[in-house]
Amino acid sequence: MQTRSKFFSILSFFAVLFFSSCSKTNKEGRYIPVNAVFVVHLNGQTLNTKLPWEEIKQSELFKEAYADSSTPAIAKSVMDNPENTGIDVKNDILFFVIKDSSGGYVAVEGTVKDAAKFKQFNNSVNKSPATETEKDGIHFLNSDKMTVSWKEQKFVMIMDAPGMNGMNKMKHLYDDSTTTIAPPEPKKDLNAIATQIFSLKEDNSLGKEEKFTDLMKTTGDIHFWVNIEALGLGSSDMPGMAALSMINLKKIYEGSRATGTVNFENGKINADFTSYSGKEMTDLVKKYSGDKINSDMVKRIPSKNIAGLLALNFKPEGIREYLKLLGVEGFANMGTAFLGFNLDDFIKANKGDIMLAVTDVTQDSSGKPDASILFSASIGDKPSFGKLLDAG
Repeated sequence: MQTRSKFFSILSFFAVLFFSSCSKTNKEGRYIPVNAVFVVHLNGQTLNTKLPWEEIKQSELFKEAYADSSTPAIAKSVMDNPENTGIDVKNDILFFVIKDSSGGYVAVEGTVKDAAKFKQFNNSVNKSPATETEKDGIHFLNSDKMTVSWKEQKFVMIMDAPGMNGMNKMKHLYDDSTTTIAPPEPKKDLNAIATQIFSLKEDNSLGKEEKFTDLMKTTGDIHFWVNIEALGLGSSDMPGMAALSMINLKKIYEGSRATGTVNFENGKINADFTSYSGKEMTDLVKKYSGDKINSDMVKRIPSKNIAGLLALNFKPEGIREYLKLLGVEGFANMGTAFLGFNLDDFIKANKGDIMLAVTDVTQDSSGKPDASILFSASIGDKPSFGKLLDAG
């Protein structure tokens, strides 16, 4: 009986371990809307271990800022001890941005350690007196274009950002040729937004986004998340993008995400980035990705003082398929014809090896930076390459 009990205990332990490691959910994104354009996660626990505040206070930049007579008293209080904000700085802090039809908003989420200090801090930083209210257990401090809310130990700060919608800047009313009257910016109910975040269903949050979960499982002091699809590139509400409406940009950014992890280790900053694409872009990249970069190109760089290096290898035929995906193959053929070659010549002219190097970065006597830039490409079909040179 005792042996059976031990067996089930061990089995239960490994079952919990397995399901935890395979979990597709995360706690960090639980109260972040799934359509967030940009997210930054600060791992307060590791950052406080690697960057102790007492060490930061010994830096010359910190001392200079602290000694500045124009530095407000509330700022010096925070510089003395960040916990004077009432925020648990050793816990997770998240920043995220939401874009909507009226612009968008920026939010900060974290944990309240001392509610009294938290309230005092927010009252002190507001230029205008904040109005305090409470509804359904959520406390609100409202000021111009910003609201601070907290419920038990969780806080959410929201700042209105109407400028995120470029058309809000472009929509003007004209009463004559010399007078421009800008319409009033749309007013958001920030309290309502904060309430929605506190009651956000997990299915509508980043808590169930698998790619965001993978990001949070990656060890890091800082995590980044960019939803390129939610940016709405090429949409009509972005000034200057209307001319690109003929290009099928949606094929590029559909399903597109970018994530990043930053770690501070032994005086170094290590960063890793991952890019996700939709099905059609992913299939195209898989089919036309190359093998290995041309190491001979790298070896022939005439300098050892390399500041930046980009080396690519791909199958040139992928250029045509990419243009087809965008729906601009015909335009590309017409454009190249005016220059004396065609798209086939452009594709055959190179083998798919490209390198860009920046070396020998210096400054002149006035402090203006200077550098040597080298661009290199391998030649495929010589007659086709000759046509490109002639066009040039």
